[in-house]
Amino acid sequence: GAIVAVLAVAGLASSFMFTLVVPIQSKLPELLDASREDTAWVVTATLLAAAISTPVAGRLGDMYGKRRIVLVLLSLLVVGSVIAALSPGIVGVIVGRALQGAVTGVVPVGISILRDV
Repeated sequence: GAIVAVLAVAGLASSFMFTLVVPIQSKLPELLDASREDTAWVVTATLLAAAISTPVAGRLGDMYGKRRIVLVLLSLLVVGSVIAALSPGIVGVIVGRALQGAVTGVVPVGISILRDV
């Protein structure tokens, strides 16, 4: 039961990261003092990192252990959140969002862990 709960929370955190900036996307240029083209990368970096990390995380989970990879991905989420929150400019926010997007790889690894259990 605890494994299912932990993996459900990890999956929810992954999903939440995608929808986090969508409601404020139109306000990002004024909030970050950047052009609309530059602030579009805040969402794009998240999606790009997710597209890359999802298949890679599955393979790394098979090679190095699923639990270890889930912990690494959740650590990247925390680091990305801190970077994005403390960054004064657009570049830090984009880097932080990219690290947050990498947590999407937790979904296939979590499904694999559930199958094993």
